[in-house]
Amino acid sequence: MRFNLRPILRNAELQAAVCTREFFEARKGWGFDCADPIFIVGLPRAGSTLLEQILASHSRVEGTTELPEILRLVGELQGRDADPVNPRYPAVLSDLTAEDFSRFGEKYIATPGSTAAGCRGSSTRCRTISATLG
Repeated sequence: MRFNLRPILRNAELQAAVCTREFFEARKGWGFDCADPIFIVGLPRAGSTLLEQILASHSRVEGTTELPEILRLVGELQGRDADPVNPRYPAVLSDLTAEDFSRFGEKYIATPGSTAAGCRGSSTRCRTISATLG
C-alpha cells in the first residue's frame, strides 16, 4: 500500500473551512469549566516536546502521555461508516451545542491519566499537559 496524501490534505481543507475565527468566537465560553489540561498541539519537530518538558519542570505542572481520547472523540463524531469524500467530521462540529462541548470536556477530564494526581479538587492551580497532534 502506497502513502496517499489526499485524505490528509482534504482533512486540512475541511478543518480550515469549519474552524474559523468566527466559529470559535461564537463558541467562546463553551466547554467544561476546568483549568486542568493544557493542550500542546504541534507538528513533528516543531518543539512541542521541549515545551512540554519546560512546563513540566514547574512544581504545579505534570506532563502526561499523549492520550487517545481526542482521536477517539473524532472517531465517534465521524460515525461508524466514515465517508472519505464527504466525512461528517469536522462539519458536525457546527451542529454541536454548548452542552455537547461541556460533556466532551467533562468526559476527557474523567479519563484516567488525563490529569495529574492531586490536581482535581486541589486549591493549587495544577495543570496537565497533553501533547496531541491536530
